[in-house]
Amino acid sequence: MIYFYTIRQEYEDIKSSTYHLPKLDIKFHLLADILTMQLEALYLEDHQEFLAHLRSVKFPKAASQGYIKVIDSCYKYAKDTEAHQLSYEARAYCPLAIEFLLLQLHFVSLEIRASTAISINSKTERLYEQRDRIFSTCHLLLQRYSVCESYKVAVDGAHTRFINGQAIPFEVWKAIAQVMQKENF
Repeated sequence: MIYFYTIRQEYEDIKSSTYHLPKLDIKFHLLADILTMQLEALYLEDHQEFLAHLRSVKFPKAASQGYIKVIDSCYKYAKDTEAHQLSYEARAYCPLAIEFLLLQLHFVSLEIRASTAISINSKTERLYEQRDRIFSTCHLLLQRYSVCESYKVAVDGAHTRFINGQAIPFEVWKAIAQVMQKENF
């Protein structure tokens, strides 16, 4: 208990002191947002594989409930990535806006797979329209800003995979990471 008191006391002393701790660079916040969304996408993709296995071993009701939860999560994260994309595009961080568009696309592709697994056709049609809108926005940013040109390979790879009904593969995320590393982001 004494240890807790001393740490708390030190925290209060620092908080009330006249000097301020330096704020983290905005770059680290942006990268943290990207990594968080990528981890969520990977988790949901793995969860869908588990649900497909669950359905194949004769637990369709539990799998259907799981798919509904995945759909809800994908919808929420797609909205979050859309908000990030709009924010970064407004701040002239266009390459990051493209990355968030690709993340949004990943969540949409996962949502399509889950909707197809439990036969929600009306939702699937809306998601295909959303997919087309995301790709047109990606291509618009690629045309408008020359700094985004290095993301063209990733966008084209995602487009090819998505049209074939597959989720965005690891290779696309690897290409994005290489682009970010080259730009010393």
